[in-house]
Amino acid sequence: MITGRDELPRIGSSSTGSDDAALVGKIFLDRGVRSGVVVVGADGAYLVEKGGVTRFPAHGQPAANPSPTVDAFSAALATRLAAGKGLYEAVGFASAAASISASRSGGPGSLPTHTEVLANLSRFTPHPSRLTG
Repeated sequence: MITGRDELPRIGSSSTGSDDAALVGKIFLDRGVRSGVVVVGADGAYLVEKGGVTRFPAHGQPAANPSPTVDAFSAALATRLAAGKGLYEAVGFASAAASISASRSGGPGSLPTHTEVLANLSRFTPHPSRLTG
């Protein structure tokens, strides 16, 4: 499950911080989902699990058009999980991909390549922080 900033009010959340990520994640956890990722733009992404919430910081500036950024995050997360990587590694990789996309104007050209994401990770290693648990 991935929720972008613009989807939070539809789910019942009024802001985008860690408390709201936990609240939104809990809605899905209560329905049987094992884990969820709440993407909140410049604030990064939150991995919500039964054991708590982990924040993955963003690596760039807020995007003028957040849709391609969330799309880049989703695509990168899916490719890493499909490659057999763990959830924490996949979310970190996806955060780095989203930051590249946020720096671009949008459209198909805004999606970064695997090489670009790896280069971004080498410059801005994500440091997730456990918020609850």
